[in-house]
Amino acid sequence: EVAKKRKRKNKSKPKWKKSKINTYIYVQGLPLDTDEDEVAQFFSRYGVLRTDEVTQKPLVKLYRDEAGDIKGDARIGYLKKPSLDLAVQLGHGASMREGEGTLTVTEAVFQQKGTQFVAKEEDEEAKQKRAKLVAAQKKRERLLDWGADEGVDDGRGLRIVILLHMFSPSDIESVDDKKQLQSEIEAEVRKIGEIEKVTIFENNPEGAIAVKFKESKAAEECITSMKGRFFGGQQIECDFWDGVTNYMVKEAEEKEDARLDTFGDWLENQSTDEEDPMDGDSD
Repeated sequence: EVAKKRKRKNKSKPKWKKSKINTYIYVQGLPLDTDEDEVAQFFSRYGVLRTDEVTQKPLVKLYRDEAGDIKGDARIGYLKKPSLDLAVQLGHGASMREGEGTLTVTEAVFQQKGTQFVAKEEDEEAKQKRAKLVAAQKKRERLLDWGADEGVDDGRGLRIVILLHMFSPSDIESVDDKKQLQSEIEAEVRKIGEIEKVTIFENNPEGAIAVKFKESKAAEECITSMKGRFFGGQQIECDFWDGVTNYMVKEAEEKEDARLDTFGDWLENQSTDEEDPMDGDSD
């Protein structure tokens, strides 16, 4: 009986597999003179885009006609399903360029081409390359897995948002100035979600502020809400912290090296009760 089951199992044919979670959107109404970079920049406001493993560029496919001209539609991949939902909700009916019509944004639908599954043969080099790509993909997803699909945050995800052009260093002349600015920022971002810490890098020439949210979903919404808005006469730039950039002001070489070693750990682990290391700059 066991032999019969094994024999039947060996005879089973490969089947088309449907992805459990679709994270791609289909967009119509794009400007006919646009390019992948412009489309990626616009739709990144709704979430983190998937990237090509080789080129590391966002997965944006602009459809073209036989002459190679852009047709005005595209397929764009996000890393997480909530980003797709946000793009459909907020991107549908929006304009990528002011006064140039509106976009139609829907969840992409993939159709099977053909009825017969044809297994692709791989040589040893191709197998090794695929194994490396799979390993890189899993590593990236572990780093970016903020658990938004389940409505939880495992502490490893994208919860830190950097806001630029929020002030000029000359605007903060005293502790009271800093406290007032921090109070204004906290009041605004709390409308979006629960926060753990707001840090003002008071000597940063780009006017940088870090906001650490309790959940990454709120961090995504913050980027969508804040990017492009004006504050104090300046247009805000807003994105996830890249995990590398140090927004503290340049210092003496020895002191800077020490801060660079601890900056990432501090920013990741800070809480509302912890002392802001920027307060120590006045010593």
